[in-house]
Amino acid sequence: MGAKTATKLSQKENWKQYHFKGIPKSSQQIEVSDLGRVRSNSQVSKGAILKGSLTEGYRKISLRLIHPRTASGTAVYLKNKAALAKQKNDLRSALAQLVEMKKKRQTGSDKFAIKVKQLKEKYLQDALEYKKKLRLDEHNRTTFPGALVHRMVAETFCKKPSAKHLFVIHLDHNRLNNRAKNLVWATKEQMEMHQQKSPHVKAAKKAMVGRRAGTYSLNEAKVKVIKRLLGKGKATKEGIAAQFGISSTQVKRIERGENWGDVKI
Repeated sequence: MGAKTATKLSQKENWKQYHFKGIPKSSQQIEVSDLGRVRSNSQVSKGAILKGSLTEGYRKISLRLIHPRTASGTAVYLKNKAALAKQKNDLRSALAQLVEMKKKRQTGSDKFAIKVKQLKEKYLQDALEYKKKLRLDEHNRTTFPGALVHRMVAETFCKKPSAKHLFVIHLDHNRLNNRAKNLVWATKEQMEMHQQKSPHVKAAKKAMVGRRAGTYSLNEAKVKVIKRLLGKGKATKEGIAAQFGISSTQVKRIERGENWGDVKI
């Protein structure tokens, strides 16, 4: 999870359970509030506010979830654990027997000591392999779901007018103001129009001073093709960037209207 701090929670906040898609609900213990905050609801850190991280100015929450073993996985785990425990007990018994043999100066104690040494080496090797398997098993059962906080809040508290309203916009253009009253579901067209009014976009356009920053390899015709590809939603930004010899960041800026915002299709 992201960095977290214990914070007194306002009684005016409305908290609701949030579920990451594709993850069993039993594995999730996250709540989101209409004031744009996210907290852990686990028994260990109940009430801890999650800060998360910033992605392009948006706050994002990422989790590390270790899922339970399957029935077959549990059976293998218990079998390996029992086998290692038996090896450990056998080694202890052999060491105790060797001590007694040496006390009584019994013949064959030197030969038995070699056998005990072999048992110990085998146990240490198998114990190391067992730990490696445990780490691999945990790795395979671990997922890292994440979501942008403004989308978490909108999904929980804001009504979506239609299936076409796929985007969430900040009314005040402040990407960190994730209060429900500052968020609205929007269509692609509404989102693009809203972005053109953003202080960030206006500042970027002003900074260009008559040039299209960082896009010298592009022209109006190419930009129209890029915008059509973005509009269809079938090509990835990375694929478009590779096709036109530009960076994925430039593709994102074109999509947001920060670069080539005057070119229409």
